[in-house]
Amino acid sequence: MAALLTAFAPNASAEEVPEWIERQVAVQAESLAQVLDLPRVPFLTLDYDRETPIEGLRVLDADAGPEKATIRFRGDWTTPDADMRDLIARNLAHELAHVWQYRTGQPSETRFLHEGFAEAMAVEALIACGDVCGGDPAALAREQEARCRSSMSRGPLIAEDSRVKGYGCGAVVTLAAARKAEMSVQAFYLAFAATKRSNQDFLDVARERAGQDFAVAAFSFLNTDHSLAKPETVIRRLKRGTL
Repeated sequence: MAALLTAFAPNASAEEVPEWIERQVAVQAESLAQVLDLPRVPFLTLDYDRETPIEGLRVLDADAGPEKATIRFRGDWTTPDADMRDLIARNLAHELAHVWQYRTGQPSETRFLHEGFAEAMAVEALIACGDVCGGDPAALAREQEARCRSSMSRGPLIAEDSRVKGYGCGAVVTLAAARKAEMSVQAFYLAFAATKRSNQDFLDVARERAGQDFAVAAFSFLNTDHSLAKPETVIRRLKRGTL
């Protein structure tokens, strides 16, 4: 089973991580590690703080490094519901994707591509994990596109190396590139990781693996100001390689 360490946030009351969270994370981490071809389940730290005031009912955030990840829960996570379970599965898949990225060497790509690839890998990992993980990967992909559409109103996507944009448009362009190339996102990332991992390297790998038309579309997607365009049309044309 997954190696779990439960921790308390500084100054938080002594709240134990709800048992249902520990069970879900342990089971899903095992399955996701296999799906992502990790040699072992990373060391996972669960940090629960129920008492610190937050906006809204609950917050989940996480980060990862080589062979480890931390997931922090804020607010009331006592009684599970479907949305809470999906949120945990999606975040766990994303962080384990980051763990896998570190196994290819120190990630030196922009935050936009780093987070985008992890989000795209999370979609594919949840699909492969199936009912064990849930997470509604189709809904996750739709949410990524919704975030991306919102980001397009703020000028060229690549002009600002934004982690937030990476969760939306970074996921959209990396998933589209892999699918156009008929590769898994992980396989596409491995090809990218063999370069210096610049934005131009991403476009060069896209040209080599997904074709010239897609590479041109990806360049336009990343560098053009789409604030006056219909974002749904931009994304659709990117996927087709006709942007």
